[in-house]
Amino acid sequence: MSASSPIYPIYGWALAIQDRSAKKFLLFCGDISGIQKFVYQISSKGAYRTLKGRSFFIQLFSEILARNFVSEFSLSLPNILYASGGKFYLLLPNTEHTESKLSNLTDRLNAWLFKKFSGDLYVRIGFEALSGADLSKKNGQTLYDIWDMLTRKLMFEDRKRYQSLAATDYELVFGTNKFKTMSCRVCHSSIESGEQCRTCKDMEEMGRVLPNNSFVAVSEKQEAIEGNRHIFELKGVFSKDTYVWILPAEQILSSTSTPITFLSINDVNFSSIPLRFPYPERVNSCLFVLGSNYSFDKTFEEIANESKGIKRLGILRLDVDDLGKIFSLGLKSYRHKKAVSKRFYSLGRITTLSSQLNLFFGAIVPQIIVSDSSFSKRVTVVYSGGDDLFLLGAWDAIPHIAFRIRKTFQEFTCFNPCFGLSGGITITGGKFPIYKGAELAGDAETKAKKNKYRTKDGSVRNKNSLTFLDVPIAWPEFEELIGIYNHILDLLSNERFYPLLRRLRDIAYLWEKDKLFFREKITLSIQEVKDRLMAEKWRWRMVYSLGRFSEKYSEIENKIDKIQSFTTGTMEATDRNGIEFLGLLSRWWELTLRKETA
Repeated sequence: MSASSPIYPIYGWALAIQDRSAKKFLLFCGDISGIQKFVYQISSKGAYRTLKGRSFFIQLFSEILARNFVSEFSLSLPNILYASGGKFYLLLPNTEHTESKLSNLTDRLNAWLFKKFSGDLYVRIGFEALSGADLSKKNGQTLYDIWDMLTRKLMFEDRKRYQSLAATDYELVFGTNKFKTMSCRVCHSSIESGEQCRTCKDMEEMGRVLPNNSFVAVSEKQEAIEGNRHIFELKGVFSKDTYVWILPAEQILSSTSTPITFLSINDVNFSSIPLRFPYPERVNSCLFVLGSNYSFDKTFEEIANESKGIKRLGILRLDVDDLGKIFSLGLKSYRHKKAVSKRFYSLGRITTLSSQLNLFFGAIVPQIIVSDSSFSKRVTVVYSGGDDLFLLGAWDAIPHIAFRIRKTFQEFTCFNPCFGLSGGITITGGKFPIYKGAELAGDAETKAKKNKYRTKDGSVRNKNSLTFLDVPIAWPEFEELIGIYNHILDLLSNERFYPLLRRLRDIAYLWEKDKLFFREKITLSIQEVKDRLMAEKWRWRMVYSLGRFSEKYSEIENKIDKIQSFTTGTMEATDRNGIEFLGLLSRWWELTLRKETA
């Protein structure tokens, strides 16, 4: 939830309109492009502080830009519909000079960003005219149509990035007259001297001071906070400059001669701050939800060494399925799990939904981690904005925290089937470049979003899945797999029974081999391939192999019977067979039980 997220209905704007057919409003969207490259494009030498600092900067920058844009039009915070995760939506007046002013401000902002970050970040904008009839659904044009047009304009902006900057300062964009022979050890950008670029130094400092402080102070005057160096400044873009400090609670001033805003990091007791000042009209305070501010100061290798079994780093990327469609079409009405044709959709509901999702990923997910001792020292939030989540930690903890997040999200959304989560997990070494790990996790997430499966009632579903060890799994399937994994793990942890793992791997390998053979039979349908696979030699080999093992160790006969029933049967929630996941389970057990020194 951003500091400017709406805390009361916004319908009052529409009520003030006399002529509802006139296009008196602009729905404006600013979108920071290049976030993934900016946040993740660091080597393992960059460590966690730099990663956290970059994530914090993106969250804060969205808020600062939203506030500055509305200030330019002499508007107030309620005109900020949403600001988080690198994107902000504003409701602006559609006056004669609004569009040209927005374009000029954006050109100056992108020129500043190009000089500051060498083109890594870019703000694209889009706006669409609105009438009172549009807001109250009394016009032929729906909010869905308006939202769709706004999204298309943002996509079109990507095709002409830096067009105006190149026209006015060609040498800045394409010039090659300033050669830099050194490379930053963190982001590998070109620098003139030293080991780190200015940006990486600033981001690392942000990541260092963030866990030990409680407030972000924002002011237009550099002298607003005396005795503290500001961590960030935005000068020469808007009519008023912006200076930012990160402060502990004890350094909050009791007097000031200039307007200042205090953003309270994850602390709802912010309303008393203005009361400390003799002139409270100069001071504002509000909540700033931030998912990555708790103390977790370890290198990637140290995090990997916290793992059970093989010492590896786990990376999870997760986001909400079809969120754009939910925003554009609205939610169906569900009453006692029965869908009703009526859809709930309005500007107020969109902004409320956005804020609630940001609250979940920015506040609830970190609390899930820090409140559980099995996760708190081994998993951390790197980036949490809007509906997007990036976690890293000990590899063995990541699948379990992913499942916990999904269960909590179901409860948070009241089990509304409109909401799904898809995620991808990748496992890397502690020295593996974090940007590459993030890319692999992104590929795994994409694979999860392409997953299709059939439920027991015959309906075909897609997305709402997790990719783990390169296998896409529907969440109900993953819940069953976790049960099997935990049930057999204690058995395999006993050295007497560890040879059972080899037999299970051999069975999974035979099934994979048979599957590849039948896939080449192009005359067979998918269902025929599945039916034939369930009668192939892997099945009788399994009965023979597991039967011999249970004869040798009769005390575990019940557990072996459970494995056999799972493997030959279908999943509880889908029509897929257990044998399809035996290879994943075998690999999971093997990585957990592998003996490896830190």
